[in-house]
Amino acid sequence: MINNIKAVYFHKINFPLPPLNEQKRIVAKLDAIMPRIDSVKERLEKIPAILKRFRQSVLTAAVTGKLTEKWREEHPEVESAEHLLERIREEREVRYHNACEEAKKKGAPQPKKYREIIEQNNLIKDVDTWVWTYLANVAEISGGVTKGRMLQGNDVMRLPYLRVANVQDGYLDLSEMKEIEIKKQELARYALMNGDILFTEGGDRDKLGRGCVWRSEIDVCIHQNHIFKARVNEILIVPEYIALTTRSSFSKKYFDAVASQTVNLASINMTNLCALPLLLPPLEEQKEIVRQVDKLFALADKVEEHYQKARVRVDALAQSVLAKAFRGELVSQNPDDEPAEKLLQRIREEKAKMENELKPASRSARGTRRNGTKTQGARAEEKQAGEP
Repeated sequence: MINNIKAVYFHKINFPLPPLNEQKRIVAKLDAIMPRIDSVKERLEKIPAILKRFRQSVLTAAVTGKLTEKWREEHPEVESAEHLLERIREEREVRYHNACEEAKKKGAPQPKKYREIIEQNNLIKDVDTWVWTYLANVAEISGGVTKGRMLQGNDVMRLPYLRVANVQDGYLDLSEMKEIEIKKQELARYALMNGDILFTEGGDRDKLGRGCVWRSEIDVCIHQNHIFKARVNEILIVPEYIALTTRSSFSKKYFDAVASQTVNLASINMTNLCALPLLLPPLEEQKEIVRQVDKLFALADKVEEHYQKARVRVDALAQSVLAKAFRGELVSQNPDDEPAEKLLQRIREEKAKMENELKPASRSARGTRRNGTKTQGARAEEKQAGEP
């Protein structure tokens, strides 16, 4: 419905008028075509939901081991995840020892000790070579810079930073980047490194903890405090595997359960993120999982691309059919049909006839009230007519 259009405007609209029989053929043709177009539209609109379920089923299969069942049968010699965790523990111990030695040489305070690896044995697993653990056991997790600080001095630098809007579910949106000021000595703390896994702190519940991997899309970039980063040793852990596990339904349910709720937003904190349960496969299987997920997601992206193009074509098809109908191209013209000029003449004659039939009734009604009595003006006219 279009509001605020006066009826007089419709009197000025010009439109092509075909012969009556051709009008009937056009309507019949439209009645045959338009429902088919609507049916195609209806089927197309189901595709996004199907693709969403497909992607989620791929993620579920990926993080439970079902996606790589055949691969494991073909690679029985792969190192188990338990051995992988032990290697991570040893690597952390060496790194911490080296950091302490470096601090001692510089006379600096001793660095904070890394988080001890705690085994997670309360959850069921379907694959013997996999192990349950926590995110903090395989990654160093940190927050970002706080906005709104008033910094001054020569040691202040201005850099692009990631906001919540930049970190989407599985990808980065860098179309709109903003800048923030930090002190030069803070750069090492907040700078993003290739392979960092990014997580959002808050938003709608279905967007909690959404994350993706930073691959040095910008030379020097930092992140604000509503974005967490998790840094892994890529020799031992595949960042993309960690990122896709956090997109699974299991992780989403976890974030939803531990999140705090304000009036409009939900949020998770660093403690929640550190305690995220993680089903960890061997390193080589992590690589294979990421490869297979990328392949299947690329297929889904291709289907989605075809869907978008098909939807545009179907919408254009409906408009094209209507345009052809009004141009006289939708149905064949029959020379035996009564010309539209004669049809229009008959319409004018019929309209004039109806108007003439209404005029006498209107004149007789002028001197009579609704109750049947004559008005004063009508009586005066009769009296005047009766005088000699």
